[in-house]
Amino acid sequence: MERKALFFLDECRTVISTSIKKVLAKVGSKPVMRVNIGFSSIYVILAINAWTGEVVVSLAKRPNSESVKYFLRYFKRRVGSGRVYMVMDNYSPHKTKGTLEVCRRKGIHPVFTPPYSPELNMAEAVFKSLKNYMSNKIFYTIEDVKNCIKQFFEENKYRFNLNAITYLGLDKIEV
Repeated sequence: MERKALFFLDECRTVISTSIKKVLAKVGSKPVMRVNIGFSSIYVILAINAWTGEVVVSLAKRPNSESVKYFLRYFKRRVGSGRVYMVMDNYSPHKTKGTLEVCRRKGIHPVFTPPYSPELNMAEAVFKSLKNYMSNKIFYTIEDVKNCIKQFFEENKYRFNLNAITYLGLDKIEV
């Protein structure tokens, strides 16, 4: 029997500037934090397995069709043979002829979400955790940002406790 898998793909921009979140502090004190207001950024491209929560991650300078095609080739080498269904949003680099050709050659079957529905993509939950992890940290270079991203995924062992059935609320449907 052919092996099948379901993945969700998305990308997220991470910037060098400091994202400030609330912190616990002693009553009456006012916490002070150094920040960076730079504009350099890098994109995290991620695919998460809908059932196991395992992720495949890559970094890109720009979220264009070339970086998406590179990621799809890298992704397929990592997950191996078998049929893969890849849920993606309607971002234009996901729908170019070149991207769809790479999908066809690699045995990846793209499934596109309806417009303006990021809540249907499980990768968004991982990006929310990543942004929270990166908050209240100061980065001086883009290398610092890359190292923080790498550390985040290593600490989570490239696996997240997400399941498509519960994430999408399908467990609450009565038949």
